[in-house]
Amino acid sequence: MVATETRVRIERVTDIREHVSTNGTQVTFPEVYLDVEAGWLGMRKGRRVGEAYPMREWHGYVQAWNLNGIPTTREANAILTEMKPLAQRIVAGYESVWDGNNHVARYSDDAQAAIDELDVICNAYDDSSLTVWDADDWLNQCRDEFRTKLRRNRKNPGYLDRLADRLEREAYREGAIVEGISSYLEDLLTEEAV
Repeated sequence: MVATETRVRIERVTDIREHVSTNGTQVTFPEVYLDVEAGWLGMRKGRRVGEAYPMREWHGYVQAWNLNGIPTTREANAILTEMKPLAQRIVAGYESVWDGNNHVARYSDDAQAAIDELDVICNAYDDSSLTVWDADDWLNQCRDEFRTKLRRNRKNPGYLDRLADRLEREAYREGAIVEGISSYLEDLLTEEAV
């Protein structure tokens, strides 16, 4: 059987906000992952403290590296492009072997060196271009303005959703990910109705 070389493909980041998770005040930064069997290199939400490793990752078929900050979408794609040659070395030096209990990934010395290099790159990334805010903290200074807009457009279907989308985009352009904008606006509308 002739082995075919797997080529690394980048799963482009379309919106970095999809790869950031928050739990109250705790922010989980995105992580870079590489599926060595499929050849996909991309970003996903980072694992929270206490979360278990998926079996494919536990057995080495998926490698993952945490970032120490939140890049913009453009920066995230640039990071992945920069990492692609190292990812290719990892994929090229991977093989699946039986360890007596499970099939696991084993890496050549060159692939292990590339894994270590990616770990250094990801650990060194600490430029948090984006910050995470709660909607109440981000929007509270304009509370009366939003209440007036919502009252004027109460019968306009979809207005609240369009306003929330616009506010999220504006915040993102200013370097912020704002959690709970829709809920905040709904609460303002409810307060107004009472």
